[in-house]
Amino acid sequence: MSLSTVLRQVKKICQPQPSERREINRIRDKVVNKVKLTASKYDKRLEVILGGSYAKDTWLRKDVDIDIFIRFPKSMGKESLKKIGLPIAEKAVKGYVTRLRFSEHPYLEAWVDQVLVNIVPCFKVKSGDWLSSADRSPFHTDYVRKHLQDSLNDDVRYLKKFIKTIGVYGAEIQTKGFSGYVCEVLIMRYGGFIKTLTALSDIKESEIVSLNDSWENNDNQFHTPIVILDPVDKKRNLGAAISANSLAKMIYAARQFLATPSTYYFSEKDRIKYTPTKKLFEEMIVVTIKHSERSPDIIWGQLQRTGNSLCRQLKSEGFTIFRYSEASDEKNESGFIFLLERLKLSANTINKGPDIFRREEVDQYLLKNKKKSKNIWISDDIKINSLQTRKHQNAVTLLSKLFTRKIKNSGIAPGLINEASKTCKISVGQQIISMTKNKQWLLNEVIRISTTDQIINNGAN
Repeated sequence: MSLSTVLRQVKKICQPQPSERREINRIRDKVVNKVKLTASKYDKRLEVILGGSYAKDTWLRKDVDIDIFIRFPKSMGKESLKKIGLPIAEKAVKGYVTRLRFSEHPYLEAWVDQVLVNIVPCFKVKSGDWLSSADRSPFHTDYVRKHLQDSLNDDVRYLKKFIKTIGVYGAEIQTKGFSGYVCEVLIMRYGGFIKTLTALSDIKESEIVSLNDSWENNDNQFHTPIVILDPVDKKRNLGAAISANSLAKMIYAARQFLATPSTYYFSEKDRIKYTPTKKLFEEMIVVTIKHSERSPDIIWGQLQRTGNSLCRQLKSEGFTIFRYSEASDEKNESGFIFLLERLKLSANTINKGPDIFRREEVDQYLLKNKKKSKNIWISDDIKINSLQTRKHQNAVTLLSKLFTRKIKNSGIAPGLINEASKTCKISVGQQIISMTKNKQWLLNEVIRISTTDQIINNGAN
């Protein structure tokens, strides 16, 4: 399929229809007017403005959030964002389903007529004089509306859809990918969707991407796989939120699309569904826990902290982890998935000591290990070695111990300890198949961990 043909089809997928625009505009007017009215009753100095992709007209068909910012005078202080900003938001969308979210400070999500609305308190400041992380957002909106050519709005949409489809869209902690604002900056920098993919397909490690050429010539003060300077704040690296893995997937997908253009990269329904081989399940462990509902930002932070600790402890006991991931329904249940080289290790392990020239350390090593060693010798690399009984031979037993008897020393996030110790369930092998039948959120991640990355599968065809 030719590139021009693909892009014509992609435009139909990405560009909002007139009827959809009218409906979103109706919801916008309803909520904005309500927020303005409510805010004016608290303080006449409060300013209500629109932001995000909707305000910039870079939103995707059937995929739009409406971001509303309540700007406070600096003189009102940080506590006002929570004590006044949240009550305003709650009253403005009373009667709708809401959820409290957290950035540097809390804000409110609401589902109004099936459209997600974010109501975010922030301060009205001069550029660079930030008091909260949300203060930059109105400046981002103004910058994009001023500098993004109208002819490139659809290019932003194509890039967003491309990134969403390959699974690396969003700067949130669970994804660590490309934000919508980053997509806009990239399109402005390179001048179009295809030009952006071309640039990313050959990007160098830690390369600086900037809309200001003079900024690129400065010494790189950031140490991330890609550096994307915020055009409204050169001290801020937008690339800090992008993980090496997300960047790598983006680079590979860009190369494959340019080599073989296809709508595969823009539509979930075109993607091939892979099922994991049962053999891989033989060395897989899935740990599930139940917990109280909390903000997605909080639960994902707790899961990642816990998962990193569990992986460290498995590795320290000699287990090789091929792949690992967390999963969550973002309500009251989450899980940890480990694909290991083997679930059970041999009874014996070699404990390597210092080389023979380090006299005091050799003496200390022998004093500490002589009684518990089955065999001690000097290896060809002149180090003291001892054969010892492995403390933990079974990965399932070790994880069970970490989640129960040793819960306080396991590294599990404090906010999860009590609930995890009471609700932990461990599944292995074929148990995983039946256990995930009614847990699509978990099954999706199990399949991802136990199969080849879909962008690689597509590229290999």
